[in-house]
Amino acid sequence: MTAASPLAADAPEIILAPFSPAHLTGALRLSREAGWPHRAADWELTLSVSQGVVALQGDEVVGTALCSLFGEVATINMIIVDARMRGRGLGRRLMQAVLEIGGTRELRLTATADGLPLYEKLGFEATGEVFQHQGIAKAAAPELPVQLVAGADASDLAAMDRAASGMDRTALIAAITERGELLRAERGFAILREFGRGRVLGPVVAQDAETARALIAAG
Repeated sequence: MTAASPLAADAPEIILAPFSPAHLTGALRLSREAGWPHRAADWELTLSVSQGVVALQGDEVVGTALCSLFGEVATINMIIVDARMRGRGLGRRLMQAVLEIGGTRELRLTATADGLPLYEKLGFEATGEVFQHQGIAKAAAPELPVQLVAGADASDLAAMDRAASGMDRTALIAAITERGELLRAERGFAILREFGRGRVLGPVVAQDAETARALIAAG
């Protein structure tokens, strides 16, 4: 006799629960199975500035959703449903739960092609596209002076970020500044840190394109 399948009629009911650090191992399994590059440390960082829910079948994490509250704006992220559980409306349940967390804030998310139809049904509208490029970056000389800075005032950086993004990401800026390397130019900044299979440069906050290019080249 083989073990019962998770899809068997007698399988435990799927419930939603608040996302806690105890669920990170299960969440990491889901993101790896989905082909996402996130490490345990990346999940921990996102959870530290977010609230969220997990879908549980017994003790197993079979779905995740996070909502990061940034002042009057909230971003929804890490929406993952176990491949075995898809087609059951679980993605909608997770989304509805984090929409409640977001409340009356302006809600933003970056959708995968698979998730876009659901998000559009929930009232989201596409405002642009994100193009992802991966590989070994070629060295480039910055057009403007850029310095590697230690001990910067995170509140000053957060104010610059808020002016650019419209979001109060003070806690996030402080967290990634602590974990990464701060690059400063006269008219902007960027933060370089470990992420996934390599490193990520972001946010890049600049008052003009020339400064943005210099920060990216320095990174």
